[in-house]
Amino acid sequence: TFLEDEMILVVPARHPWARRRQVAAQELEHADFLAREPGSGTGAIYEAALAAHGVRLPPPLRMGHSRAIVASVAAGAGVAIASALVARPFLDARRIVHVPIHGVEIRRAFSSIHRPGRTISSLDRRLLRVLSARPRPRL
Repeated sequence: TFLEDEMILVVPARHPWARRRQVAAQELEHADFLAREPGSGTGAIYEAALAAHGVRLPPPLRMGHSRAIVASVAAGAGVAIASALVARPFLDARRIVHVPIHGVEIRRAFSSIHRPGRTISSLDRRLLRVLSARPRPRL
């Protein structure tokens, strides 16, 4: 594992939830929800975490790229759960707001996998060191 990412609920800056300290997970069932395409690992992670809290998301508007989802949230199209790493520029520009989901924390790890018996090149090792040293997003 070389990097840990948090999946966060993001809402448009002018959304009613933007001024709240947190939302209940069940409130997502009534939201205009933007999501990754079926089969996405990102979607599977947050869907499983919410299902553990008894939440079933409404039929979402689906998109094939996380950055497109966050940009659509910024444009007011709905709410989404997205990577904090992807959301950071939009959060910094105050175009979206991170609103915690009460009692729900969603994290995922990024790992390097290599075949047994194969050596890792010096360039690959250097890339993994850079990625591991990357500052964590501040939320």
